[in-house]
Amino acid sequence: MKDKGYIGGAWIRFMEFLRRADKFDLKYVLVEPFPRLGGDNYESIKAADIRSYKKVGDTALMILYATFKGIRRTLKGDIALILNPIESPYGTIPAFITSLITRIPFTVIVHNAPVFHYLIEKYPEKKFSSSLRGLYGAIRYYKHKGKPIHYAILSTLFYYAAFRIMKTTTIIGIGSGATYLQSLDKKLRVKEVFPGNSIPSSVSSAIKPSNSKKYYDAVYVGTLKAEKGILDAIRAWKLVTDWNPSLKLAVIGSVHKASVSEKTTIMDTIELLITRHGLKDNVHIIGDPMIGAQTEEVLKVMKESRIMLYPTTMDSWSFAVGEALSFGLPVVAYDIQAFNIAYQNCKALIRVPVGNIRLLYRKVRNLLEEPSKLASLSKEALRYIENYYTWDQVIAAEKKLYKSLFLGEINKSYSKRLLPKCDIPNCNE
Repeated sequence: MKDKGYIGGAWIRFMEFLRRADKFDLKYVLVEPFPRLGGDNYESIKAADIRSYKKVGDTALMILYATFKGIRRTLKGDIALILNPIESPYGTIPAFITSLITRIPFTVIVHNAPVFHYLIEKYPEKKFSSSLRGLYGAIRYYKHKGKPIHYAILSTLFYYAAFRIMKTTTIIGIGSGATYLQSLDKKLRVKEVFPGNSIPSSVSSAIKPSNSKKYYDAVYVGTLKAEKGILDAIRAWKLVTDWNPSLKLAVIGSVHKASVSEKTTIMDTIELLITRHGLKDNVHIIGDPMIGAQTEEVLKVMKESRIMLYPTTMDSWSFAVGEALSFGLPVVAYDIQAFNIAYQNCKALIRVPVGNIRLLYRKVRNLLEEPSKLASLSKEALRYIENYYTWDQVIAAEKKLYKSLFLGEINKSYSKRLLPKCDIPNCNE
């Protein structure tokens, strides 16, 4: 599959499933916007041009068009389960309507608790609700702060519909997304798939003995928005350079998902912070943040770095941490629930309380001024990842959930198509 720059973690995961579809005798039909994900091991049905739904009206038309296409294709009679691989309302609504009309069961793969994931990490002592009032308050605070009120109203209605829809089925949750959904609404039926992720295939093929020069002292990899940690990473790096003015931080990220005005605002904020702290020679933004760096470039910069600095407060599993560990990079991050699930007992993942920028700096400094400790944790990172979960284990675990949750609802003539025998140990238990 061709590398097209930035792609979210949920889609990276789904592409790993597509790559192994034949091995597990799974047949996928995707109703997807174009440009398509790529590859020739699934049937693709064009829903809409991805460039054509920047406005609310276009988005509504895209949902209607995807629903129509999905229903028409499903009526051929060879579909056993309708699956939305990401928790977005724009996929959940068409999946639900298609299921309602065709009476084929559906489910949603939830990676992050929609709207609330970042808030739950930032304010763990507070209680949040998926009610209309709760959603509106959260969206006004987090998603559409400072925007015209109709943005918040429309978003609230979309997400309220998505939450109501999810109550009608059993949701498959990934990492902390499952935990947070259950804390939001006890009526949501959530089953966690474990393990939920492995390491992206692109990393496995790039891990080779290397004498790459360590040009960067640290690297940040992630979406360029505050809740993913970019601003706190820059603030922490200011303290690092106060200690040693020669140290360099590489920033690899994208504002791909934001609107045009949001992209400008985010980049202006980042550049202003870099300028204000006098970090132009210390913080290097790699590639074009409007589209994101190519995978090959991301992995090259990781090889050229000593550690990863990743103070995110919004992750359900985190591919970035796994990628860093695969290259022997110790990771300094915030202590969030996702890491307790995905990288439990990993000594090379150093965690500090959310928001403690000074402690972030101290942990980074401690590693960089003690080469022996850095080398020891680098070996620990490699040792840990050697025994990490495989994609075969992930897919087998998810198929077992399909069987236990939906087999009773699936027409017997199609159950063999969904859950065939395979040569993976315990695949069909």
